Amino acid sequence: MPYTLYRGDERSPEAIRDAGGFGAWVSLTLTQARALVGRFNNASTDDVDLPRQAHRLIAQVNTGKKAKLLDLTRYVKVIRDRTSVQVSTDLTPECGGYASGNIFKMRFDTLYSHDSQTGLVIHNPDSLEVTSHFGAKVITDTGDLATARLIAITSKGNEVYFLTPIPVANISHCKLKGSDSWQAV
Repeated sequence: MPYTLYRGDERSPEAIRDAGGFGAWVSLTLTQARALVGRFNNASTDDVDLPRQAHRLIAQVNTGKKAKLLDLTRYVKVIRDRTSVQVSTDLTPECGGYASGNIFKMRFDTLYSHDSQTGLVIHNPDSLEVTSHFGAKVITDTGDLATARLIAITSKGNEVYFLTPIPVANISHCKLKGSDSWQAV
């Protein structure tokens, strides 16, 4: 089952291609992304080694207190500056209010949903949407976080936050600012 996600961005399709896709202002390694999700998904109190540029998130994460995945989604949601570790995407072309520039359409053929409350892993779920205000999910490209190359988190609402880069191979189309038609990327 293919999934379509959207991202608003001022850059041109050529610039996105040249960059190799979408990346966060502060890039996490796969090890860091896995550790960050694990810290909140397993409710451990261990510190997570994050890049120093992500100082706002570090202040929230490395407190020694137990927290849930929902807390992590809330933390990354409010950080929208050059200290952010996520690439924000949306389930709708409205892009969470960031559709004033170019709108990019991304396609993912296979995804897994890891429910943070039940531990249930679902291959190609019907929807990536979380319907409960108290729920959160980890979204990956494999059924096991340890082997995932794409790692995202989501909670109530339409936003999906990727903690790993989104490769250009997943970016299929762009609707340029002021246009009503999609063009292939």
